[in-house]
Amino acid sequence: MQALSPVDSWPTNFATMFQKLGVGLVVRANYDNEPGMPARVYSDDTFAPQGLLQANIRVVDQNGGLPRPQDVARLLEVGENFMSGKSGGAILVHCKGGFGRSVVLAACLAIERVDISGAAALGLFRIMRPGAITTRRQEAFLKSFKGAADVRRFAKLPLPDGGSVSAFRKRVTLSTGSIGRCFCH
Repeated sequence: MQALSPVDSWPTNFATMFQKLGVGLVVRANYDNEPGMPARVYSDDTFAPQGLLQANIRVVDQNGGLPRPQDVARLLEVGENFMSGKSGGAILVHCKGGFGRSVVLAACLAIERVDISGAAALGLFRIMRPGAITTRRQEAFLKSFKGAADVRRFAKLPLPDGGSVSAFRKRVTLSTGSIGRCFCH
């Protein structure tokens, strides 16, 4: 991985910065006009001219916002479609603050992609993003996952090969890249 240049030489717009960081997919977890936001958020097609994909997976920010099963299912579907392409780009997941909802979603993706426990993902994400996971509800939610199969069950998605966990682990091992390709903000 190449070192980033000094902050003063970074682009002044997000699309250019995302391109520079290798981001190919932006996942937005917040709603438009949430309390505390200074202005309306960007439109759904803002990043398209720069070749960046964007997906909305809105998670309510109330009492430690947690995704619903259909939110996690959509994230896994969008992530799978993006990662199966030839872009090789990173996935950026963001919400209003970048410490709660976005980290929970990114952790779900990491747990499913590399078959690690939610507790391991929690530790990893807190190292990568100090202050991440803002409530005990979010922490307990992630810790409830023992691996990829649990995330898929929560999302009401089938396991590959008729539910065989060993076949699923083999697929995950053969098809995944580094979880470092997922940014949270």
